[in-house]
Amino acid sequence: MKNKKDFLLLFILSLIVAFCIFKLVETFYFLEYSKIVDVKTLGYKQSLIVFKNKQKLLLFLTLLSFGFAGIIYTILQKRQDVFDQYLRQVKDRLEKISRGDYSMDIGEMEKLGDLYDDLYKLVLELKEKADQNYQDKLEIKKSLEDIAHQLKTPLASMEIMLDLEKMEGDESYLKKLEEEVEKMTYLISSLLALARFDVNEVRLHYREVHIRDLLLSSLESLDSILEKKKIEVDVNGPDFSIQGDFSWLVEAFINILQNSLNYGERKIQIHLARNQTYKEVRIQDDGPGFQEGDLQKIFHRFYKADEDSTGVGIGLNLAKTILEKHNASIVAENREGGLFIIKFYED
Repeated sequence: MKNKKDFLLLFILSLIVAFCIFKLVETFYFLEYSKIVDVKTLGYKQSLIVFKNKQKLLLFLTLLSFGFAGIIYTILQKRQDVFDQYLRQVKDRLEKISRGDYSMDIGEMEKLGDLYDDLYKLVLELKEKADQNYQDKLEIKKSLEDIAHQLKTPLASMEIMLDLEKMEGDESYLKKLEEEVEKMTYLISSLLALARFDVNEVRLHYREVHIRDLLLSSLESLDSILEKKKIEVDVNGPDFSIQGDFSWLVEAFINILQNSLNYGERKIQIHLARNQTYKEVRIQDDGPGFQEGDLQKIFHRFYKADEDSTGVGIGLNLAKTILEKHNASIVAENREGGLFIIKFYED
């Protein structure tokens, strides 16, 4: 209600309404009076009201409509001004809160009323929770970085010693020590990766990824284990593509496949499927399967179903984290061996 067009529209509507009311009253009066007196013999045809000067009638209706439109316009304008002022106050308060200004003015609170109080409480609670969560994640990330930094120096020294001792020392002892170094290196890199995912510092580079290419690259990284255990891998089902970060997805599948290879005996079956809702990868080994109590825990960080295993209990947790970042899920089941079911959902 801030321009001449609005007022003109109100005026025209008021004029139409005034004219219609006038005609309605005039017709009703004529019909009622004609029931008593034969008004036609008196010279009246359709109306008892005779305006000798129609310009005066038009002027009267115009002035009446103008006045009515003015009153309505003024009322609506005042309501609009009050509403606009209210919105400006809410906007100003939100801007101040976003800048960290939580000071309260009594006059401002009275103007905004209950809305200000509820809005302030809600925003303050959300901000406090967000700040606390972010600080907690930063503390975790800092702790992991400190651990990694402290471990890097002795690891580097151990690697140098290994190289020297290989020339003249006990090869079997050195091999075991080398395996421990590799395990520590993997643990550090995995923890740092998880820390980066926790605080959303990992930037995924999405592109079209064919699932068979992804599996092939993952299996190539596990060639030594495949040859050592003489396990056959059979991939069946139609190839499909997904949108994702190839390198991180390879990392996820390496960890999943490695778990299947550790417990498999002769064969790993990988079945590919798709439907209108999701695309699926099933990885099944022919080993003893999972203990029932382990099915809900194997994706937890640092959880090891077998305490005597050489793993560090972080690979499956990292794989699950990576998959969830790609709008995918993973579950474990027992199905004549251990079975992992990965589902990539359509965006």
